[in-house]
Amino acid sequence: AEIRIDTMMRKDEVLEKAREGAAAGATEVSIVTSGLRPSKKEMETIVSALKAETGMLRWASLGVLEPEELSELKAAGLDVFHHNLEAAPTAYKRLVTTRTYQDNLDAIVRAKEAGLKVCCGGIFGMGESWQERITLIDEIRSVGADKVPINFLNPIKGTALADQPILEATEALKIIAIARLMLIDKPINIAGGRELVLGQLQPLIFMAGATGILLGNYLTTGGRSKEDDLEMIRQLGMKLTPEL
Repeated sequence: AEIRIDTMMRKDEVLEKAREGAAAGATEVSIVTSGLRPSKKEMETIVSALKAETGMLRWASLGVLEPEELSELKAAGLDVFHHNLEAAPTAYKRLVTTRTYQDNLDAIVRAKEAGLKVCCGGIFGMGESWQERITLIDEIRSVGADKVPINFLNPIKGTALADQPILEATEALKIIAIARLMLIDKPINIAGGRELVLGQLQPLIFMAGATGILLGNYLTTGGRSKEDDLEMIRQLGMKLTPEL
C-alpha cells in the first residue's frame, strides 16, 4: 500500500494544535511521532515545544528512548510518557516484527526511572483470543501503568489485518468492563477505533468503566468531530477534568 510520509511539525504548529485543543476543552496535549524513535532534530523540536506553557498536561508518544533522552524530556516539562504494549506476548509475536515485546517493557521501565508517569495500553480486535486479551490487561497492570488507553482495530486496506472482521460493539464493551475490574483504580481512556466499533453505543463506554476519551483524530485514522464528543459528554452530565 502507498504510505503518506509526514514530516515533524514545527514548534509553532505544535503549539497552535495545543491551543486548539485547550479551546475545545481538552485537558492534555500529546506530541506523537512514528517509527522506533525521533531523530536528533525532531527531539530538539519536541523539547523546545515542551518548554512552552500550554496550561495542559504534557504527554509524548515517541517510541523506544534512551534514559538520557527521557531525562531531557522530563526536565523540559513532560508529564506523561505514552508507550503501548499493543498485545499479549503470544499475539505480539504473530503481529509485530519491528521491535520485540521486551523493547516495549524496557521503554516503560526507563520512563518510570526517569520520574515520568506512564500511559500504557493496547489494541483489541486483532484476532486475539479472550485469554490473550486478559493477559494483555494483566501485563499492563504488572508494568504499573498510570493511565490505560484502549484501542480497537480499524482494518486498513493494504495492511496485514485489512480483512480482519470488525469487533462487535458488545464485545468491545465487555473488554472495557474487564479492564475496569482488573485495573480498578486506573483511568481508562477509549481511543482509536471507537467510532467504527461502537457507533451509536459510544456513550455506554462510561457505563462499562471508561473514564475518558481521546478527542479528535488518531495516528493514522480520523475520529469524529470534537463538537460531537463534547456534546455527548454534556448530555451525559459529565465534566472535563485532568485524570493525572
